[in-house]
Amino acid sequence: AMVAVGDSIYRFGGKDDSYDHVDWGNRYDTFTGKWEDAISLPDAASSIGGAECDGFVYLFGGYDGSGYLDTVLKVDVDRNAIASVTAMDTTDYSIKAATVTSSADSTKAIYYAGYYHGDIKSFNPATMTHSDFMDAPAGGDGRAYCLVTTNDGHNLFYLTSEALHKINVADKTSTKVADFSYGLISSGATNCALASDGTFYIVQSYTGDSLTRGVFSIAAESETIADHIWYFLGDIPSHYGSSDASISAAMVNDNLFLSGYGYTDYFDI
Repeated sequence: AMVAVGDSIYRFGGKDDSYDHVDWGNRYDTFTGKWEDAISLPDAASSIGGAECDGFVYLFGGYDGSGYLDTVLKVDVDRNAIASVTAMDTTDYSIKAATVTSSADSTKAIYYAGYYHGDIKSFNPATMTHSDFMDAPAGGDGRAYCLVTTNDGHNLFYLTSEALHKINVADKTSTKVADFSYGLISSGATNCALASDGTFYIVQSYTGDSLTRGVFSIAAESETIADHIWYFLGDIPSHYGSSDASISAAMVNDNLFLSGYGYTDYFDI
């Protein structure tokens, strides 16, 4: 998981150069461009979902090398503390998570969906409870590829293997923004971010049959349908290798950062 908190980026778990699962926690200072140690996970795992809510990082599920996880961890990045909270009702990995503020009462919830369970669930940080929210958008393979909060904080973007959808949280409705026009999308190798101007970015770090590796964008929040066109912005830096499914991405102050295998890069959007 790689999660932005203020001007910092936190990364938890993953794999080392030998492809062994790790329990590492790290913090990246986007001003100095340096990594430092943060609190470690209780156990080694990769493909963890993560979201920030009120300054805390919540981590969902993952894979520990022998099985998929149902764990939820609450990380206090200021006090360097970590604790298990109420587990999910099923195991899953490559989970996508995003925090939404209710337009009705300003309460916050984290919405999440995974690789094996693409339907959207919600987690209430105040009560530490999970609830079913709504089915995944129609089409695709039933997996969640990205889940990103809209700029108003009240709704979600949900990326399937075929298209980008906007979820109206209050109404529990889904509207397709646009089909993805560059082939298929790889779930575990896909990260997304939204800039303040409403541009939605996909970072796909795996290449293979019908897959195009690189960074893509679309004016997702434009109300003009003609603007909903995907653009290929460029390939991922070559030092990540020719076929790397382990690159993470995060947006901080409209700067898109990529990280993996000892490298961290700023992608000029």
